[in-house]
Amino acid sequence: MGAFARFNNSVDGSRQIDETYKNLALRAKGTFTASDGVVPVAITVAGVNPVVAVRSTGTNSPVMLHSATDNGGGSWTYRFLSKAGDVVTYYVFDEPGGAPAKYLVIRNAANEICFNANEEYLIPVSYQVYGWSNGGPNSHVNLPTGRTYAAVQCSGDRGFSSAFLGTGIWAVAVFGVGAYFDATGVILEGKGMYSTSAATPLGNSPAYGRFLLVDVTGF
Repeated sequence: MGAFARFNNSVDGSRQIDETYKNLALRAKGTFTASDGVVPVAITVAGVNPVVAVRSTGTNSPVMLHSATDNGGGSWTYRFLSKAGDVVTYYVFDEPGGAPAKYLVIRNAANEICFNANEEYLIPVSYQVYGWSNGGPNSHVNLPTGRTYAAVQCSGDRGFSSAFLGTGIWAVAVFGVGAYFDATGVILEGKGMYSTSAATPLGNSPAYGRFLLVDVTGF
């Protein structure tokens, strides 16, 4: 069966709208304030397959996804770490819906909405993978100025740093990678998660963060 509707980018030919997949639309927006640097803040959102982007512009305030949980019944809980007192804006994207629009609406063969021109959509601008060892350095990625950006943390690997305390005890610091923004781009930086002790060292290994950077200007 041929496509009913298909729209490609005029510059690079990439597919932007197609009846065979659903564009991710802005479903909710809000803020949360980190109360402690190592205790995650939880937000619960409704959705089918939600994607959450976060934005912090605080000084040295990387926001890191701690965990994501499917609660069932269309409810999802995301937990984030950031510096205590940091105010973080979050954007929830999911399948489009809403009432029939007076503008363009694309549906698939099951009559489900794939695109509704009345809604705002997730706009990817860059994908970054960064490994951070304890102590740095950080990574700064320049982005076109005059726009507002947020980061979707796609996945992350935790890093470890071990120090011998004596008498068979090791102090182990566990950290990840988060993102925050300044006037010229995004900073990818390590974020401590917690410290513990162990009878044997866990070694010293970098943390890795994988981030989809999206344009949320005007959202």
